Amino acid sequence: MKPETNHRRTKNDTNTLFEDYWFLFLKKGSDLKDLIYRCPNCGKRYRHKESLYNHTKYQCGIEPQFSCDQCDYKTRWKAAMKKHTLLRHSDFQFI
Repeated sequence: MKPETNHRRTKNDTNTLFEDYWFLFLKKGSDLKDLIYRCPNCGKRYRHKESLYNHTKYQCGIEPQFSCDQCDYKTRWKAAMKKHTLLRHSDFQFI
């Protein structure tokens, strides 16, 4: 009988592998070596230092600041809230 071995990856390993693949797939012409700035909290990678700064200041671990007063929708961006309100809670009809 073979000894049991655990070949399952942990959730963190799987997330890291997925993120690495995701960046390679979506960022055409770029490589993981181009994404040199990494968030210490969540591990997301960025090409530009300013993008990492914006991520850590406005997104990472921060609850969305805009919430809809008519439903449970929440977002971090004012423009997304305006779009949500227009599409979900107005009588405006697209032709």
